[in-house]
Amino acid sequence: MSGNRFSFSPNYNLTGSLLVAAPGWSDGQYRESVCLVVHHSAQGAVGVMLNRPLPCEVTAIWQLMGQSGKSKLDGKVYMGGPDSGPVVAMHQREELAEFSTGEGVFFAAQVDHLKALLTDPKCDVKIYAGQVVWEAGVLDHQFVKGCWLPLSVSPRVVFEDADRMWPAAIRQIGDRIVQSLLGIDHTPADVSVN
Repeated sequence: MSGNRFSFSPNYNLTGSLLVAAPGWSDGQYRESVCLVVHHSAQGAVGVMLNRPLPCEVTAIWQLMGQSGKSKLDGKVYMGGPDSGPVVAMHQREELAEFSTGEGVFFAAQVDHLKALLTDPKCDVKIYAGQVVWEAGVLDHQFVKGCWLPLSVSPRVVFEDADRMWPAAIRQIGDRIVQSLLGIDHTPADVSVN
């Protein structure tokens, strides 16, 4: 048994879930962040922060892959987390997927897949460098304390602009809580028609 005071086997698995930092959680690293968990077990967890743009353009990644000129994809590269990890693309092209959330959001890290995605101006693509790595029990401890709020993956949140992603996710969580309290099964997309 390890000496980690947080070691326990959770009876839930957060793999493939969005975790939204709870309002008021003042942790500088995670404050107002949205993370996608790509692995979660009793041994630890790995995720990607989705709303932390870096002062780096996608063109820099394109050139690091040995390509000349500009990619057809403009935009920022995002910090996937403080820990080193592969450059990954989050996208909506299933044929280029290496990991899927099951909700129409896919990840790719293979160079051929990245090149194909960076030359497709019609595809929603975000590029991430780095990852979040939680040691055994740490994410579980944060989750049980209420630091993270779970949310189902949806392209609407995932591909939102970085500055609007956290508020949009919090709004969805709030809507879900209200629906649950009121016993509502479905809320129309445009509630003004009621």
